[in-house]
Amino acid sequence: MNHIHYIAFAAVLGACVCTRATKTTRTRPTLQTLRDFLNTPGDIYLYSSSDLNVFNVYQDYESENGDDGVEMNETCTHYHPIMNATDKYVFNTSYLFNSTWHTEKIDVTLGAKKFTNSPYMNESWHSRPLELHLRACDPHVGCCFFTYVVGSTIKCETHVRGENVTLYHKHKGDICRKRTEKHCKDGVYTIYNDNCTAMSS
Repeated sequence: MNHIHYIAFAAVLGACVCTRATKTTRTRPTLQTLRDFLNTPGDIYLYSSSDLNVFNVYQDYESENGDDGVEMNETCTHYHPIMNATDKYVFNTSYLFNSTWHTEKIDVTLGAKKFTNSPYMNESWHSRPLELHLRACDPHVGCCFFTYVVGSTIKCETHVRGENVTLYHKHKGDICRKRTEKHCKDGVYTIYNDNCTAMSS
């Protein structure tokens, strides 16, 4: 094999290895994948969720004001991850409800299942724990897809980095959307909208 052919072969081989590694990261994320996703100076958006009201403020509002027939939901939910210790974070979270911004501080611990090494983050606020399992992640589009279980029902969430969310909202066909369709089909709501980034900046 002459020098030129060797360089060409090496380039093709490198491209194949890179593509395989990227695909593995997308479909079989690790705990390090989750750490890298959270390692951002910006915000991360809850792009879509099986639950329209993650913080249940609609139920609180309804109990205080009565059911006026107007459906209101949380929108523009986003958080800024702050690492306090290895694999321990506080998510400074903001969301819009009834034209008012609300804030929550969520304690988060990262981990991986003992036998499968499947990564997860355990969120806790007001003594209500929620374990989100990372199923897919695509660094190129800035999304990570999680599942969680309520009772016997599998539910889904997609989180998108703030610097990617505007473009992500315009495009389709990424691994996070494909996994959402596979696991939760039509039972998922888009929490983000075009006005969110402008209102939260």
